[in-house]
Amino acid sequence: MAFSCKVTGGYTMNSAEALNNATEIYNILYGKGWTLEAVCGLLGNIQSESGYNPWRWQGDSVLYSDSPNINVQSGHAYGLCQWDPAAKYINGGRNYSGYAPNFADISGAVTDGRAQMLFLDENADYYPTASYPLSYAQYKAATINDYSIDYLTRAWFYNFERGTWDSGRVTAAEYWYTTLGGVTPHGNIPIWLMFKLKERR
Repeated sequence: MAFSCKVTGGYTMNSAEALNNATEIYNILYGKGWTLEAVCGLLGNIQSESGYNPWRWQGDSVLYSDSPNINVQSGHAYGLCQWDPAAKYINGGRNYSGYAPNFADISGAVTDGRAQMLFLDENADYYPTASYPLSYAQYKAATINDYSIDYLTRAWFYNFERGTWDSGRVTAAEYWYTTLGGVTPHGNIPIWLMFKLKERR
């Protein structure tokens, strides 16, 4: 399945589009070694950053492909994680499968969300802090046996997003942990998700 995308605005957490995109994100990152818990910490933050819309520009001000503001920090972020400046992904993600961001003068493709997640996996500006000292590798491998969803959501925020905190991030992360099946301490994946993963192989 492809990502759900639209020119402006986000998707509500319990919408079909958000579920579709959250499942796509999980499928991609799980294939890269991320645990469900780590993905849910990320998804909780994506709720507040882009509303699960891969084409989202900050403030819904869609830039032209040649706009110098792509390189300007603060006010012109782009994508699921709201890369700021947008150039981090717009310029850095060109070689990733599916790359096709949406601009005011060039329509994007629904595959751009995939490219964003592949780019994120390999290029995250993730820096451990004193309060959340997990390395990037430790974050991606984290499980509920060692860390709560609350902790992982905050770790992703303070080590990667570094914006304005809101508790809705944790609420969203916990929602996705339940919705996507809530991996048990034994590492079981819900049946419906296993079929989706099998379909993609």
